Amino acid sequence: KATVSVLNWEASGAGRLNQRTMKPAAKSGKISQRLEKKCADPFASSKTKFKTRFAAEHSSGAVPVHIKHSGNIMALAWDCPPDQVPEDRLLVLSSEGLRETTHPYSLLAPKCFEALMQREGIGQRAVMPCLDKIVLNLRAALMDAEVFSRGVSALCMVSDAVGPALNKSLPHLLQTLAKQLHNAKHRDQVDEALGRLENNGGPDASKAIKAKVPTYSTMYKVDPAKPQAKRAAFT
Repeated sequence: KATVSVLNWEASGAGRLNQRTMKPAAKSGKISQRLEKKCADPFASSKTKFKTRFAAEHSSGAVPVHIKHSGNIMALAWDCPPDQVPEDRLLVLSSEGLRETTHPYSLLAPKCFEALMQREGIGQRAVMPCLDKIVLNLRAALMDAEVFSRGVSALCMVSDAVGPALNKSLPHLLQTLAKQLHNAKHRDQVDEALGRLENNGGPDASKAIKAKVPTYSTMYKVDPAKPQAKRAAFT
């Protein structure tokens, strides 16, 4: 019976047996099949194939947001009621996702971060409790030449939201900003960001900027009676 079973198995095309060892023999197949490499499953849940946790968690369905296409316009749409959005968690994830360079995450992360930062009272309610984590992610974005501009825009949004609370983190951020002052592509944006940091951070921010960027000249005067400048938007 065993012999019959083996013969039936071989005849069915499931595999061939080595006559000496009675173990499955190596597959021959066509040359093209033997040379073909296995590709990673695009629906796999492993985080190793994603650049940031934002992409990994969005792929697994843990980030309740998607891009809504309407003609030539791509807008952000939430998958849950606005009042149920986990703001602090998404702020950390989307700030990390600023480093994404592949679609759709390179579009989703900045739009998600910007949408959250535009919410009323977001600074004290959600940004402050996780400010240190957000700053680490912003610094990583600023150190990446491919997404530097995106990081500067996000930094201005955070500065508008928390004001002087960002001053303690400025030494870690200003060094990277200062390096781009000699880059014609980013010079104007960096100048504007330094002015925004000074305006929102007050005298302490001004001192920190002068310490890291000696050539910086004050662009804004701090006046608590004036409304804050318009929040920076991603370009």
